[in-house]
Amino acid sequence: ETKAIEFFKLIAPFAGYGFNKAHAACYAIIAFRTAYLKANFPVEFMTALLTAESRGTTGPAKNEKISQAVLECSRLGLEILPPDVNKSDKDFTIEDQIKVRFGFSAVKNVGEAIIENVLATRGDKPFTSIQDFCMRVNLSTVNKKTIESLIKTGAMDQFGNRASLLVAFPEIVAKINQIKKQSSEGQESLFGEDDTDSSSDTSFSFAEIDDFTPEEKLNFEKEFLGFYLTSHPHMKTLAHISTIVTHTFEALDEEQEGTRVKIGGIVENAKKILTKKSNSEMAFVTLMDETGANIECVIFPKIFTQYKDFLIKDTVILVDGKLDNKNDKPVILVDTVTPVEHQKA
Repeated sequence: ETKAIEFFKLIAPFAGYGFNKAHAACYAIIAFRTAYLKANFPVEFMTALLTAESRGTTGPAKNEKISQAVLECSRLGLEILPPDVNKSDKDFTIEDQIKVRFGFSAVKNVGEAIIENVLATRGDKPFTSIQDFCMRVNLSTVNKKTIESLIKTGAMDQFGNRASLLVAFPEIVAKINQIKKQSSEGQESLFGEDDTDSSSDTSFSFAEIDDFTPEEKLNFEKEFLGFYLTSHPHMKTLAHISTIVTHTFEALDEEQEGTRVKIGGIVENAKKILTKKSNSEMAFVTLMDETGANIECVIFPKIFTQYKDFLIKDTVILVDGKLDNKNDKPVILVDTVTPVEHQKA
């Protein structure tokens, strides 16, 4: 009986997650092949990885995975190019042998039917202007919301600054819809016999206005790509707090419950609730680091009353607290919150 109990105690923890030799061998082969491909074909490997991550999940998990892959590209010295209506494909692609071009499928409001229409219309003839783009694509498929997303993510930067394009495109779309309607009814177009000729661009003009600030453009990236692609508005601040914190988000997985920690990040979300017992306010705050990884921080009523003014979305804060493993996922039970002054990148 003593030996049986001893054996059981040895075996029981293995049931948490264990696998046989055949399973282990498969993992080992995949690990070696993956390491070989990444070491010898980094552009091809990271392009495939980004495509796989953009297809594999949705929502915050997808954004976090792609953000981590983009950060790894940066570490490897690989440049990630933004979406481009004349160069992007459905998925991530290799450009100039050493760069990765962002794919349409990872842009918000750009679905399968839209991608097919843009790629089929573009073919071997690049779009020459936003007017040419709107004239040639099917505007019942490629709607205003799609065009706005493409403009805001920089996919049409070659046609003018984003602010000017955003102001002008609704009128351009309205005029082109009218022209196409007249054409379908047999009326003569404003452009003469050939409605789709790119020379029609000269019939439209729009005023150049001051473009968005770099910070505003980064916020567009976050909104429509799910993360900051070209830079990070808090990069200097995050670099500063990395010298102060005790743990990175990733390192928390290795720590035991109850460990005292100091971490820092951007307030991604602050959800306030009322407790059932005392009807007092508390909050669940999601912090995000520069890699796109996030962690939940629980702020109970007494602490929340002290620090609620610091829990503002898109600000950088430091939190001290204890590590708690909620459903096997690290969570911070917060004791103090310290705001960090924003330093522009």
